[in-house]
Amino acid sequence: MSYSGWKLAALALLVALPATAQAQRPSSTMHTRSADLYLQQAAETRVEAERRDNFEKALEQAREGMEAMPENPTPWLQAGQAHAGLGNVLAADSAFDRAEQLWPEYEEEIEGYRISLWAESYNAAIPLYTERDFAAAIEHLERAHAIYQDRPEAMELLAALYAQEGRAEEAERLFRQTLELVSGPLRAEQTPEAQEAWAKIQANVALDFSNLLVSADRLDEAETLYRQLLEANPNDAVVRSNLAVVLTRQGRTDEANAIYTALLDSPDVTTDDAFAIGITLFRGEDYEPAARAFERAAEVNPWAYDALYMLGQSHFFVGQAGQEALEEGASADTAAVIETYERLAEVAERLEEINPLNADILIMRAQAQRGLGDLTSGAASREWKTGALAALERRQALTFEVTEVAITTEDGTTRASGEVLNHAVAAGEPLTFRVAAVDASGNEMGGQAVSVPAPATEQGTTFEASFDVSGTVAGWKITPTGM
Repeated sequence: MSYSGWKLAALALLVALPATAQAQRPSSTMHTRSADLYLQQAAETRVEAERRDNFEKALEQAREGMEAMPENPTPWLQAGQAHAGLGNVLAADSAFDRAEQLWPEYEEEIEGYRISLWAESYNAAIPLYTERDFAAAIEHLERAHAIYQDRPEAMELLAALYAQEGRAEEAERLFRQTLELVSGPLRAEQTPEAQEAWAKIQANVALDFSNLLVSADRLDEAETLYRQLLEANPNDAVVRSNLAVVLTRQGRTDEANAIYTALLDSPDVTTDDAFAIGITLFRGEDYEPAARAFERAAEVNPWAYDALYMLGQSHFFVGQAGQEALEEGASADTAAVIETYERLAEVAERLEEINPLNADILIMRAQAQRGLGDLTSGAASREWKTGALAALERRQALTFEVTEVAITTEDGTTRASGEVLNHAVAAGEPLTFRVAAVDASGNEMGGQAVSVPAPATEQGTTFEASFDVSGTVAGWKITPTGM
């Protein structure tokens, strides 16, 4: 059922309103006095069962008060309070709406209840979102949005999830509503800290909305939003990169290339900036400029594993396209294709030094050497093909893999995590290796031996490790042990 359907259903559960109901001042009746007593008792008790029982009784009295005097705003307010206490967000919203309609002076009092329910629903959504239970997160965020719409946080996340789930029309509606809120008069009423937070939300939402427009091929609208973002923050590398993508898709390649060149040649470019540019280009299947961006990211930090891996992927697609063109007799530069595969081989070798327990890296290395073997002749060809076979044999010899490694450092403590996939070790036997943090020169700064019980073959498990470090961590490496 849609949100509007939920809301109407919740209202129907309270009581049907006569079409001729007229507003009047709040009145105290036998039912409202009883409801007040139960609401007070619910507020005073710390026993959850007693608390819920009092809210249920208050709701019952409020309903009887509505039936006796449908135009009296008091029982509607009480019903909203009782539903709020019971966690019935949509029913509370409907009751509060009717109470405010009958007696607008209730607005300030009701706002406090709305904010509280909004916070409960929003806070319930966050761990679900973190756990990637997006359907449940959306449900809570929709309730938060239903009860209160003068805070942007729930709207921002809900719009992003709608976009992620392919619900483009709903996402666009919420993106626009969020932008209207955070740029409107309410922003000036916030604390300086909140105003700063709203400004960041405005930038994030405008970026997400622009990306949604790009995916819908509404390029002119997206370009306008990107340029508005750059007026506020001219040095935003992600926005500049996305604008370049839009310009490329519009056939304005000279303008796009000028942006990429300026971004990547900047002495202030960070690994993250260059990586973000590379990802944008890679997703657009612009593999050659993507390779340049990932290469720049790796220049800034030679231990940026993700940048190196995506650099390898980009080289592979460029080399594969060139080799296919050669095989089909199309015009292609054989030397350029060979050079691309040589770069891929170098990247794969570097990645294998960082993590020799990863099958994808070994396959990448074999692909590079096989491509070189096909494009060269004589002793050179045989040597490359022998190297490809050796990489595949190392892949075949892996009894388990270590993948999805992530590392974070805070207050001198480094935490590493990842996944372990078992190929050939008996279930329950230890899978052992060492994970370490390294500096920009590759010197180990600290590490920990890891041992996890092997799951069933071709099944995975996770690992975690933590250790103290001193200095700036540039990356990580995996070292096999006990093999």
